[in-house]
Amino acid sequence: MPARPAPKRTSHRCAAITSRQHGSTAPSAGSERTRQHVRPAALRKLVYEAHEVFSDTAPPAKRARQFAMESRVLRTATPVIANSLPTAERLRELYGEREIEVLPNGVDWPEHLP
Repeated sequence: MPARPAPKRTSHRCAAITSRQHGSTAPSAGSERTRQHVRPAALRKLVYEAHEVFSDTAPPAKRARQFAMESRVLRTATPVIANSLPTAERLRELYGEREIEVLPNGVDWPEHLP
């Protein structure tokens, strides 16, 4: 099976499209349409929805990496949403006090249970 080409990626510094599939990592000029729709990463909002604390549930060999990733996400996300109060409390305990909205998973119970 032939290797799939790498996807086009957005550069954090110049917000231009780069492409590995053409053997170049230099920013391409791109079309006017591309320049209109690609914004610098600093202007984008990151919404984090936590269903668990990944640094707690990761295998031991991956915990440090998960902790670093979760820490970075929680520092930059606006807003952070957790699906339970214990998850929100654990995130605050590990990564510091911050506003975390709790939005429980929805369950639509039938009118009559069997």
